[in-house]
Amino acid sequence: MPGTYDEETRKLLENRKRKAELRRAQQIKKRNTMLMGFGGIVVVLLLIIVICISCSSGKSKEEEQTTQPQSTTVAEETTTEAETTSAATTMYTTDTLNLRQEPNTDAEIITQIGAGKKVEVLSTEGQWCRVQRGKDTGYVMKRYLSYENTLD
Repeated sequence: MPGTYDEETRKLLENRKRKAELRRAQQIKKRNTMLMGFGGIVVVLLLIIVICISCSSGKSKEEEQTTQPQSTTVAEETTTEAETTSAATTMYTTDTLNLRQEPNTDAEIITQIGAGKKVEVLSTEGQWCRVQRGKDTGYVMKRYLSYENTLD
C-alpha cells in the first residue's frame, strides 16, 4: 500500500526545506562572490591611484630640478640688465623689508617698508638693490622685490 497522506506531506515538506536551504546557500555564495569582485576592483583602483601619485610627485621633483637652473639663469640675466641700467625702475615689495644704510644684513636699519609697497630701484649690487621710498634711500635684498604687485 502506498504511503499515507501524512507521510507524503512530510516528504513534500522535507523536499521543500532542502530546496529552500540550497537556494539560500546559492544566494550566499553569489553574494560573497560579488563582494569579493568589488573588493578586488577597489584594491586595483587604490593601487592605480597610489602609482599615479608617486609618478606625478617624481615628475614634479624632476621639473623642479630642471626649472631651478633655468630660473637662476633668468635671475642672473635680470641682474645683469639691472646692473647696467642706471635709470630708476619701479618695483614692489613682496614682504615687509628692512631698508638698510649699507648692502648687508648687519647694517643699520633706516626704516621698514611694508609688503606690496612701491619702491624705485636706483641700482643693483649683487643680491642687494639700492632703492628709494619717499624721502628714504637705502638697500633691500633683491629677492624680495617684484615687477608686479602680487599683494593687491
